[in-house]
Formats: sequence, structure tokens, C-alpha cells
Amino acid sequence: MTTLYLLRHGQASALADEYDKLSPIGEQQAERLGIHLGAHLSGPARVLVGPRKRHAQTLAGMRRGAPDRFGAETLEPALDEHHGVQLVKLLTPLYAERDHPFGDAIRAVMKGGPDAYRSVGRMYQVALTGWARGELEHPDDIETWSAFRTRTGAFLRSLIEGDDDSTLVAVTSGGAIGAMVAEAIGAPDERALDLMWSLKNASITRLRFSHHTFTALDVTTKTGPRTVHLEVFNETGHLGTESHLHTHV
Repeated sequence: MTTLYLLRHGQASALADEYDKLSPIGEQQAERLGIHLGAHLSGPARVLVGPRKRHAQTLAGMRRGAPDRFGAETLEPALDEHHGVQLVKLLTPLYAERDHPFGDAIRAVMKGGPDAYRSVGRMYQVALTGWARGELEHPDDIETWSAFRTRTGAFLRSLIEGDDDSTLVAVTSGGAIGAMVAEAIGAPDERALDLMWSLKNASITRLRFSHHTFTALDVTTKTGPRTVHLEVFNETGHLGTESHLHTHV
């Protein structure tokens, strides 16, 4: 039986010049995540980490919280996030003046104010919904929705097919986690987006692969069929009751 912990990175720097780094709140979240998860692991876990700076910084914060619970990491490109950030950067100049939902969302972000983070979330929601539906044209170097689903689905299936009875900790992003959960439960594309939006920073999602058939995704391995079971989704109790630590960016 294999247990896979899918961990979303801590809060990124959405309103800074560089998005791909943890904010001070993100650093706090990462340490709390490490303390909590480290206390529940039976031994040092095998670690997979996505290629973004915020992924590596989250793992570093986890290790500060629990220095001896996370083994040497393996860089896993399949854990990369979708290209939503790149998409928004490329299309913002084109839509900023347009009478379009994406243009409205861009202008709300530009106003700033106390709802700035919420406005950023809304902007990405509008952009990614259009991207997933194929309604926004973009350069070929931006990964398509179909390619993103294929990449994350192939990663999940490779773990199931591997018959590796161990505990894996994967530090990645909300989009990748939402897509893998959708794959596991057989959810359609629109539902995969809903799962992505709900994921909080430094949250824990846990999947277990076993030889008991009770889920949508069945894969035959050398020792018989294995299935993936969603046990925990978007757990954030380790962040406590302080509202400022419960973020989505």
C-alpha cells in the first residue's frame, strides 16, 4: 500500500514583482505544515518536489519545522503547476482595456486596496476558465489544458503502476493537486477547476493506493489491480484559527 501526500506550497508573492517566491506568511505556513506532517509520519518520507522556487522554499520551511522527517528530495517536473501565471502575464496587456470579463478582472487588480488578493484570485479564475475551455488564444509555448491534464494524470498513474509500498510526500501547486484528484475520482474538466480553486496554501491532500477496488481509477499492476482512494482533501487544521494563515494565492 502506498500513501501519497500532495502538499500545496505556502502563500506566494502574488502582488510582488516576482510571484514565484513565498511571502512571509507562506514561510510561516510551511513551517507549520512541516511540524504537523512530521509528527504523523512513521519515519523519514521519500520527497518529490516540483520545479518552482515556491515549491523548494516550502520544503525548506517544512524541514525547519521538522528537521529529521523529510528525506532527500527528487525533482519531479510532472509536479509543475499549469502555465496560468505565464498566460495571465502574456494576455494582460491585450485585455486590460477590453470590455471582457478578463479585462474587468485585470482592472480590479490594478485598483489595489484591501481586496487586492481576492481580485488577483478572481483574475486567475476568469483566465484559467477561458484557457481550459479553449476560449483564449495563446502562444504554443503555453501548455494547453489537455496537455496539463495528460501530464498530471500520467504522473499519478505511474505511481499506481509502480507497486511501491511506501510513503511519498509531493510538494506542488494547487492546480496540479486539483487535476490529480480529479483524475483519481473520475471528475470532468469543469470539476477539476472547482477543486483547484478550493485548495488553500500549505494544505494536505492524501491519496492511498491499494489492491481494494472502490474508486474510479483502476490500474492493473504485476500483483493485480490497484486503485487510488482519496482519504483527505485540503486539510488545513495545522494552520490553526488565525485567519491570516488561511490563504489561497
